[in-house]
Amino acid sequence: MVFGIVAFHYRWLGAGDSKLLAVCAYASLEQWYWLLLKTALLGGVLSVAYWLFNYFALRGVIAAKPQTTVPYAVAICIAATTTIHYM
Repeated sequence: MVFGIVAFHYRWLGAGDSKLLAVCAYASLEQWYWLLLKTALLGGVLSVAYWLFNYFALRGVIAAKPQTTVPYAVAICIAATTTIHYM
């Protein structure tokens, strides 16, 4: 829970993402460290994908507007699905 508050304060995560991560970490019991590791790895992959998307959007290769935020809840949900085995 403290990690979520700190992450929200420094704008690393949104308020909803912080709450989702706190609930998923609570539900994963003793596997919470795997949840955080998987979330960080998936979030890194998602961030690189968004960076590439914005790179090509700014260059005119893709006809879309660049995104300003990354939906980190996607990484949290995928990590929770693979970590919490009794879902």
